[in-house]
Amino acid sequence: MRRRFGVVVCLIIISLYSTCCSNPVAPSTPLHVTPATIETTVNTTVFFDAKGGNGTYIWTLVSGLGEPKTGRGSSFAFTPREKGSFKISLVSGDQQVFVGGAAR
Repeated sequence: MRRRFGVVVCLIIISLYSTCCSNPVAPSTPLHVTPATIETTVNTTVFFDAKGGNGTYIWTLVSGLGEPKTGRGSSFAFTPREKGSFKISLVSGDQQVFVGGAAR
């Protein structure tokens, strides 16, 4: 009887470990982008680089006209198509930052 109880306890521990610990979530570090702001001219491509977060990056043009409107990956190349300001969102996991600039 005692031996069976010990086996059951071991199986429960192994089951709990494999359920909660076999697929660990990648640790998240503070998300930031360089440059945070930039000035450029119309039809000149600017480049943004992300660091931190959880390693997945989704870029979205929030305001202004330019291309592309969205992107994925740690770098984002953006070309403003008209004079004025633009704002870009970067999401990584549960973190979000905004960068932007102006085209003259």
